[in-house]
Amino acid sequence: MDFLGYTHVKPVRRQWEIPVQTPGQYRYNPPGGGSANLEEITYYLHYLVALPTLRLTLDSRSAEFLTTTLLDEIRKEPLCRAAAL
Repeated sequence: MDFLGYTHVKPVRRQWEIPVQTPGQYRYNPPGGGSANLEEITYYLHYLVALPTLRLTLDSRSAEFLTTTLLDEIRKEPLCRAAAL
């Protein structure tokens, strides 16, 4: 994962899992016995709020997501607004 914007954030290598219910999609593998990840997913929400682009890379393929539009929609939701996202 790369977070891109006005500052450089070191790329993050984390484990993802493929949910049985939705093959072909990935989900962040939360910290625990079956995961080497140390941070909860909420840790990365701070980066998503602060920086406008998220790049996910797998092998030689990558996809970039502009998060500004998504964050604008999230902030319209009462629960998210109450959580200060």
